[in-house]
Amino acid sequence: MHSVKRWNKKVRSKKQKELISRYANSALSELSASVNSALLAQDELNKHLVSENNTNVWANTLYSSRHYDADEFRAYQQKARLTQVGVQHIDTNHRLGLVVLSFSSKQCFLMTTLVAKGRLNMLSAFC
Repeated sequence: MHSVKRWNKKVRSKKQKELISRYANSALSELSASVNSALLAQDELNKHLVSENNTNVWANTLYSSRHYDADEFRAYQQKARLTQVGVQHIDTNHRLGLVVLSFSSKQCFLMTTLVAKGRLNMLSAFC
């Protein structure tokens, strides 16, 4: 009975990333990296929307290299390239119409030997 209590206490003191298998961890890290790619595209679009740029056609390119770590998954590094092309129109009533194409590619370095690659193609429209 004492060994079960000791084992339960030991397990509770560990973080999730230390308890799950490396395969489950890789899946969690890849999911996190995919969400980060979508958030990167959205963040750059938000920056354009709040800027005072009134250009009708615009383009944006970005390279990002970030390191992520959390209690839920093991650390990984993500490198991403983002290209956005947008067309906007502001009418006389200051209403904005905007269409943006976002293309992102990422490499995710999981642990020491595993590399995951992914692409994101996204169309955003605002009226």
